[in-house]
Amino acid sequence: ENRQWDDPSVLKELTEKIDETSRHYKLNNGTAKSVISAAPSYYFDETEQKWKAIDNSLSETAQGYESTCGKYKTVISKPEQAKSVKMTTSEFEISWTYLGKQLTSEQKVSMFAAEESVPTSLNVEASIQGALQSKGSQAVYQNADNDIDIEYSLSGNNVKENIIVKEKAEEYRL
Repeated sequence: ENRQWDDPSVLKELTEKIDETSRHYKLNNGTAKSVISAAPSYYFDETEQKWKAIDNSLSETAQGYESTCGKYKTVISKPEQAKSVKMTTSEFEISWTYLGKQLTSEQKVSMFAAEESVPTSLNVEASIQGALQSKGSQAVYQNADNDIDIEYSLSGNNVKENIIVKEKAEEYRL
């Protein structure tokens, strides 16, 4: 305990001080070190009664792609079922579905005659944003609509939606 160290290193983690944005460590030189992030990196697992790192890696299921572990269970559906996202906890559920552009009958006939429809595909990729950040993932509905991709990025406890317009249009209404 009283030895001096030239290069302090971690003796143990102070698990009683963990919260969703920080971790704390006792060093071998008698000091403590805190690692604090701006966004949540941890969630409290009610079943195990302990803090765990958020992992937003997406795993394929029959319905779509599901987040690995975190405060919310997020499911991004496969495009042949729907273009939707669902977030659930033990207490609530929220979901939304992209319905596409609301066109008149004339516009539908005109579009159908003018061009062939490109099928929607879902590309999923996991990425690690840094050693102290939780894992994040990204899912993109390519060709969700004519000249539109829809991207969902999972990071921390958040899902961010980006609507990617590929070509300039006279008006942007869905």
